[in-house]
Amino acid sequence: MSQLERPFPTSPFIGRVEELAEITSRLNDPECRLLTIAGPGGIGKTRLAAQACMQLADAFPDGVYFIPLQPLNHIDFLTPTLVEALGMCCFTTEDPRIQLFGHLKKKRALLVLDNFEHLMDGASFLSDILMESETVKLLVTSREVLNLQEEWIFLVEGLKVPESLDVEGIEEYSAVRLFDEVARRVQPGFSLAQNLECVVHICQYLQGMPLAVEIAAAWLKTLPCRILAQEIRSDLNLLVSTKRDVPERHRSMRAVFEHSWRQLTEPEKDIFSRLSVFQGSFEYEAAQKVAGADLFSLQAFTDKSLLRVSGSGRYIIHELLRQYLVEKLCDQCGTYNPVRDLHCDYFAEFMLRQERRLKGSEQKSALAEIDAELDNLRHAWSWAVEQEKRDMLGKLIEGLFLYYQMRSLVREGLELFRKAIHRLEGVKDSLLADFYIYTAWFEAIAGWRAPWHPIQGK
Repeated sequence: MSQLERPFPTSPFIGRVEELAEITSRLNDPECRLLTIAGPGGIGKTRLAAQACMQLADAFPDGVYFIPLQPLNHIDFLTPTLVEALGMCCFTTEDPRIQLFGHLKKKRALLVLDNFEHLMDGASFLSDILMESETVKLLVTSREVLNLQEEWIFLVEGLKVPESLDVEGIEEYSAVRLFDEVARRVQPGFSLAQNLECVVHICQYLQGMPLAVEIAAAWLKTLPCRILAQEIRSDLNLLVSTKRDVPERHRSMRAVFEHSWRQLTEPEKDIFSRLSVFQGSFEYEAAQKVAGADLFSLQAFTDKSLLRVSGSGRYIIHELLRQYLVEKLCDQCGTYNPVRDLHCDYFAEFMLRQERRLKGSEQKSALAEIDAELDNLRHAWSWAVEQEKRDMLGKLIEGLFLYYQMRSLVREGLELFRKAIHRLEGVKDSLLADFYIYTAWFEAIAGWRAPWHPIQGK
């Protein structure tokens, strides 16, 4: 076997400059002998590891070996797979593990073990390799961290996505570049400049997940970019690849999520599906009260790359995965509505507390806390209006009115309150009167009167 065994990708490698620099830096650190590239399916772990192989070839004189583990269905096949990949010949009756350790004893080599997540029961074998072979290093890709003492973890997120259309160099963001590269392959006349707004919206919704971006862009041979941007938000089944050379596990985003779903226990499935009611991000207390989560379950979801923890300590579920989880929650007979009720009740109480703070000396910190929960508050409000939960709306209304007023979000406040009036105007009570008053105030502040005047004649 040649000194360097690695895959040779046939398509351009886009972005990930900082990630590659960090990975190579860690593997050049004598203290780091086991590095796990962890992240959800479709995030680009394998491609990132393959690119790292190419950059690290000179640092390992005894070889860089890229070893795919996806075909293995039991840990018993780990040793034979490594023996074969290293070009060893085991003719004696001695234990193949011992022969493997002996072969690696003095080697300055890098073994890249790709797709380890389904072989977690064999994780301790990696510790044995490191103990017996002092100069070998391991680079592992996995949806789940190994939880070994020797392990260093590198979490992979999506490609860079522009936050808005106003940023400079928007065409250079890696998610946009990937979409454009695939789009021009399937539609030679594709113009990024003419479709930039739609492309950015698609990349934002997909949160830069490379597999999802590639599958979405391939649809341009069938759908205009504008229609694709609309359809992709409502139909997870659209994200299916027809490429013949794509592995089965990456043929669709649903297949990616199904693989991770099958790794969960039944109690974990129940809790994780309930977390789908959160929008944007959420805190531990909310997960505990709404979904029945505890720290151990959240840690398990984080270890499996199903949850991401932000710098501020909030939990985030990828939007595509959340869409999949909503389907799972709806499949549980009689579960969706009660969980939405719990979510609505939790954030109604949250807003009631913030309302008191907005009227006092803690206004600044209250506004910051509402900023963080705004997506969840919008979600709770929509549910309360749709289900005509007047008690919940009563807890939400004044706090949201003050918030929209203080943040100068007049148009959003006006639209939210108008929709509530449309839904609730059949019952004349003090709550409806408050809606009329606050809506009129928003209209007055906006300096214009809309064609429809809810306050008029009331």
